[in-house]
Amino acid sequence: MQKAELRAAWWPEKWQAGAFIMKDYDESRDFKFLELNGDFDLFADGSVVVLDSKGHTQGHQSLLVRLPKTGSLILAADAVYTPENEAGVIPGISWNTYESMESINRLKRIRDAEGGELWYSHHAPQYDAHKHDAPYE
Repeated sequence: MQKAELRAAWWPEKWQAGAFIMKDYDESRDFKFLELNGDFDLFADGSVVVLDSKGHTQGHQSLLVRLPKTGSLILAADAVYTPENEAGVIPGISWNTYESMESINRLKRIRDAEGGELWYSHHAPQYDAHKHDAPYE
């Protein structure tokens, strides 16, 4: 988890107090997190990479998953809700609009460099088009 996300959840700025529900995080203070400061190659082989995609929140992260048959998938989470965000419209909830746009553009560059797909988090038509009856390989 990004260190900035933990800080924002546990000690939010006054103006962000409603963004995180403290009771959802209280018990996690005893967890042993791997606190990240940027991208992280989860298995040290490039197959799953945690991507720093701050903007929605201070420590938002997305995933780059490289599958042998499917290719590269960028799971954008709340960095890119819909195709409109990919086209330049900032998502409705954003801690920092500049960082949001930077992250959207970065995820698009990674997608293009990888020849992969960018998966949105709030777009039913894209979700419906994904296969649901078999694993991605």
